[in-house]
Amino acid sequence: MSLLLPAGLAAILLATPIVILHMLTPRRPATSVSSLLHWDGLKHAITAAEPWQKLRWSLLLILQLFAVALFAFALARPAVLEEAELAEHTVFIVDASGSMAAIDGDPDRLGTAVEEAESLRQELPDEGIASLVVASSRPSVLVSQSSDEDEFTRAIDTIRTDGGAADFEAAFALAESLVLPDRDTDFVLVSDGHLLETEQRLAPLGTRFVPVGRTDTNRAITDLSVNSGPGGLQARITVESTGGPDAIQVLRLDVDGLTVLSEEIEIPGGGVVEETFELPSGTTVAAFLDGEDLLAYDNQRFVGAPALGSLKARVHGESRFFIDQLLSAIPDVDTNVAPGEEVDFEIYAGVSVPAEPETPFIAIDAPGGAPGVVAVGRIENPIPTLVADHPLLDDIDVSRIAISEAQTLQVTEGEVVLGAPGAPLIVAGEANGVPFYYLAFTLEQSNLPIDIAYPIMGARMVGGLATSEGVAEAMTVGDRFPIGAIGGRVTDPRGNTTIVAVGESEPMADLAGFWTVGPEGQEPYDVAVNVDTVESDLAPRDTLPDIRPAPDAEPLANATTTIARTLLPWVLVTLLGVLAFELYVSFRSRGVPLRQWRIGLAVRALIVGLIVLALVDPPITTGSGDVTTVFVVDVSDSMSDNAKQEARAWVDSALTEARDNEWGVIEFGSDARVGTPIGTDPYRGARGVEADATNLARGLRLGESILTGETRQRIVLVSDGRGNTGDLQAEIDRLETLGAVVDVHTITASSVTDAAI
Repeated sequence: MSLLLPAGLAAILLATPIVILHMLTPRRPATSVSSLLHWDGLKHAITAAEPWQKLRWSLLLILQLFAVALFAFALARPAVLEEAELAEHTVFIVDASGSMAAIDGDPDRLGTAVEEAESLRQELPDEGIASLVVASSRPSVLVSQSSDEDEFTRAIDTIRTDGGAADFEAAFALAESLVLPDRDTDFVLVSDGHLLETEQRLAPLGTRFVPVGRTDTNRAITDLSVNSGPGGLQARITVESTGGPDAIQVLRLDVDGLTVLSEEIEIPGGGVVEETFELPSGTTVAAFLDGEDLLAYDNQRFVGAPALGSLKARVHGESRFFIDQLLSAIPDVDTNVAPGEEVDFEIYAGVSVPAEPETPFIAIDAPGGAPGVVAVGRIENPIPTLVADHPLLDDIDVSRIAISEAQTLQVTEGEVVLGAPGAPLIVAGEANGVPFYYLAFTLEQSNLPIDIAYPIMGARMVGGLATSEGVAEAMTVGDRFPIGAIGGRVTDPRGNTTIVAVGESEPMADLAGFWTVGPEGQEPYDVAVNVDTVESDLAPRDTLPDIRPAPDAEPLANATTTIARTLLPWVLVTLLGVLAFELYVSFRSRGVPLRQWRIGLAVRALIVGLIVLALVDPPITTGSGDVTTVFVVDVSDSMSDNAKQEARAWVDSALTEARDNEWGVIEFGSDARVGTPIGTDPYRGARGVEADATNLARGLRLGESILTGETRQRIVLVSDGRGNTGDLQAEIDRLETLGAVVDVHTITASSVTDAAI
């Protein structure tokens, strides 16, 4: 045990007045009398009190002296010194990838990670400092080398998951950039452990891994594809169980925002289910897996539906009767095309296929085969028995199909959809970058044209080959919309619109669903954004064996290695108990006037109140004139070198006038970093700021996160004013509702102008 403030023991001198008061307590000499009968009328003492008494020990005196000793001991701040588990500077890396939203935590894995990091921060040695890096699809530094525990707590509470995969390579690079040359630095990764071997090897040497997560029960929609055909859409859905028992859940499908199908499916534990559904026509399809599991992000999938429109087809060959019948039954297919006219697909019936086809095609018994499919002979009466799990044959009974003769094929590129033993009959694939279907038999040598399956299979082939129009582009959560070069608008699935100026930071897709992108001067288009399926594997890891160990090195001479754990609460609780017993003893032996007794009670109540207040340790804010100012400085490429120098010079001059107030500095470009934490340190630039774009909102939000909340709050944005003014005003309005004063100072290459918002 050690005393953090030994000077507090001087309070033991308070025992002196207590002893004096006990020696001054009037005591009249005891006299034996036979009766008090004749004293009833007397109103004054008949014997003189002795003003100074010999000190006599009593239980009351002992208790009061013990209380004084405990009070002095408490002022001396007793503590137990322990070896610190963390270095003097510790960088916390918190995983915020999609899997951290799994609800096997408090309330989820990210919540548990935040609690673990906050608890571990208590293990910093005396005078230790902490940094905080968030590992997400866009890693960033939230706290840089700060000793302020409240700042760390406020920053870590702002971390949110977005459904994307974490860029651990960038996160580890940011963490290593925070190393200080004059302090030992440790790294702590708080995660569920979904790091590849290569990512683990990129972690800083000796990184300490703190695992979170308890179980892996999860089912996810991992794929959704849609083809258009005559009369509607065909959706193929893959549902995968990445952990947990067998389950029955409801699969729901929406077309253009309206539910068109809801069906229970059985998902085996650790298995994969693929289903194909016929849907009405539409432009967007969304699939939802209703039911409880650990992760909600991956229970949905979005895709744009191709629109067939008016199709043009060219038929080659003489055997056209059954082909013409089929195409005439498919709406909006035109076979009357001029030679050389561009078509959507071609059919080769008994004629050779070009060596390098440029248009999607269907080949029927073509001499020599087609690219990737080689005809090597013929076979009689093949019996279709080998049926692949392919959308073309979904819900089709092939046992009724009879074939008299077919080619014998060697398939080097493509998938055998239907086959007989040793003889592929229908092949689906891709040649020279275009899709195709290949039939090894002529329609006249089979009963397929008179089977109910014929128009269904034909329509599906046409739908799979036809050029799609109006299909929503696909992106993954964490990707950025590529409109920064020309500017435009981006509307998220909730209906919120972001205006992007030329050269500004491109918005990130942080939510799954259908987004609308409207580039400047162009027609808007839809983008289907989905979560990364890698995040669906929720099995937590207890260790990361491929993290490289730290090399043996002597600690720095000035490094602190101990942490003081205060014993003050125990001392104060003991003091409360002693005071309670002292009050009881004093009441039993009370020999003072009532007024003096009440004064003593008031003094005791005041002492008890102060002790309780010390135990609770509430945060106390004052209405003083102190102001905490955060300067948010634009260092993006839109600022010229002269403008950046002038901005920093202006902030330096403002700091010299701050007097006793505190300040902090944020620098931002497309991301934001802390340069100077809250305090009175000189202005120093932030490291590693990406300057390729200007993200005003991100700079302001990081500035908000480091405000103390204990004084009046002021945020000063120092920029050239070229950022997104819509986002800027929205952020300013939000900050002002929180009680912060926001100023905008516009910087030019030669002047500084102030405009208070």
